[in-house]
Amino acid sequence: MHHTPGPWTVSTRQGRTIVLDADRNEVCEAHAAAALIAAAPELLDSLRRLMRHIPADFVFTFGGASFSDDWHKAQSAISKAIGV
Repeated sequence: MHHTPGPWTVSTRQGRTIVLDADRNEVCEAHAAAALIAAAPELLDSLRRLMRHIPADFVFTFGGASFSDDWHKAQSAISKAIGV
């Protein structure tokens, strides 16, 4: 699976709400989730940058939740996004 790099923008063509890549190619048709879909590449990039600064074995508990669990969920989301 290959992901389309950003930035993405929301546009309208022939009455359809669509998401376009940097070359103005249509990524997908969007509706209510258009803003989230368009922000996806930036969100992925930001999460990857944050994860580089946090070691996998970092354990921090805040309000009863383990930060380690969140780290693994974030890593899983990155893998899902890039098709690994």
